[in-house]
Amino acid sequence: MNSTLLNPLSSLMTLYKDKELVLLKYLPEETIKNLENTIFFQKEDMLLYLNDIIYCIYPSTGKIIEKGKIISINHTKLTIKKNSYHITIDVNDYFIFIKQNKNKSNNREFFKELLKQLN
Repeated sequence: MNSTLLNPLSSLMTLYKDKELVLLKYLPEETIKNLENTIFFQKEDMLLYLNDIIYCIYPSTGKIIEKGKIISINHTKLTIKKNSYHITIDVNDYFIFIKQNKNKSNNREFFKELLKQLN
């Protein structure tokens, strides 16, 4: 199957450095409304953390397919908690936007520093 058909924005995404800006320009308005206070996940530049809330956008439609809190991370597979059930997704299949959870039980800065010390 042709990946360009599955991801019509793929050619634009390769041209521009600011991929989030490209997505926010071309995604449907109903999707953009739900992405307030989120950041686009770029796997080469960022890490995902437990308790982050993610929005999974299907590349061919630009619509949010899944939304939930990360409860497990295993390479490119994430398990997210949705209301009363869990699902596992592959981050390579979606555009992922993160709503960072910055409460006391999920101290993002602490985890970042701990990872630096362990490496």
